[in-house]
Amino acid sequence: MKRILFLLLALSLCAALLASLVGCSGTEKETNAVPDESETEAETEWDGAVPEELVGMWRGVGNPPAGGYPIDLTVLVNKDGSGEYTFDQDDYHENFKFTVSYEDSKFLVEDIPETSNLSQVTGTWELADGKLLLDVTSVFLSGATYSYTAVCEKD
Repeated sequence: MKRILFLLLALSLCAALLASLVGCSGTEKETNAVPDESETEAETEWDGAVPEELVGMWRGVGNPPAGGYPIDLTVLVNKDGSGEYTFDQDDYHENFKFTVSYEDSKFLVEDIPETSNLSQVTGTWELADGKLLLDVTSVFLSGATYSYTAVCEKD
């Protein structure tokens, strides 16, 4: 009787092994299966470095927390996270390129011309209720800083 039970157990294990080798177990996913439509769309919908909602032309008004003249701001954000902004306040004008970081919601102006009085421009961004919220700090060559916040709407 023990030999019969052992033989049945051995045959069961062999059958299970054979089924897994030929893919008959039902638990293996076919390797040539076509992904369903939702998986394909999710993978191909957006391949930008920043959220799709952030890409485009934005315009808004900035306000220095300490008061002062309002700032007219135009911001262009590209799909790859690069961009350009224009800052106009009273008779002052600046226009620089920047890079947006999606991971930490920051941006940095790179390659500030030597003719500028600025040494650094950085800040953070946030998308909220369809608006681009910016918190910007400019550092001048003298060491002085100028900060402002801006709310921009997409064109």
